[in-house]
Amino acid sequence: MNIKTEHMKRKLYIVAIALCLLPAAAAFGQELRKEKLRGTAGTADKDYAVFYSVGMSENSIWPLGMDLSTDGATIRHTHDGGNGSNTGVDAKIPFRFIIAPADGGSLNNWAVAMGFNAGANTNIDQDGSSAATGCRSYGTTEFPDGWRMPTQREMMIMWLFREGINSIYTGGKIGSDTETRYWSATEMNATKAWYLNFSTTVPQSTVEIKNTAFKYRCVRDF
Repeated sequence: MNIKTEHMKRKLYIVAIALCLLPAAAAFGQELRKEKLRGTAGTADKDYAVFYSVGMSENSIWPLGMDLSTDGATIRHTHDGGNGSNTGVDAKIPFRFIIAPADGGSLNNWAVAMGFNAGANTNIDQDGSSAATGCRSYGTTEFPDGWRMPTQREMMIMWLFREGINSIYTGGKIGSDTETRYWSATEMNATKAWYLNFSTTVPQSTVEIKNTAFKYRCVRDF
């Protein structure tokens, strides 16, 4: 691990400790709501976990209606900014987003979880060759498409509200299996990306080789 990575890891760990000292309902000014959503398919309403960035500064929130994906996958980025001319989508939190009611498929490497061909595991390109895998192909009855991998910041929030998520999705709890590490969409470099471990007492985000098989939980802009 290089010096920059180690510094980032320590910084995230310190921030995580500070967050855990706050009540979940007040952290970040965010709210986790259980909402009945009809979705895009026009089916009967179903309960979904939805995050709202209530009370946060406008400078720290992506505006309502902003789509953090392109061509069916989260816009490629690192924790420092966007790949190439892409928007650095990890710099802010969406005004609101839906958490998927279950983990996606089996354990997969980063590219598969994102919905890219294997080449994305060894490059840091602006785009990636699409594949019908991972969050790109994930769907529910109410929302058959439009899902994407969460950014590192979104994953940190999902950890903070994991108990609320699990109370809403009793049949699809996050971090409840033997493997508790989840990929985020945020890349470190050409061969590594950030993940978050849901088994720890404080949220710990670090990097791993993209070819490693971890779990993933999709989100949807809403």
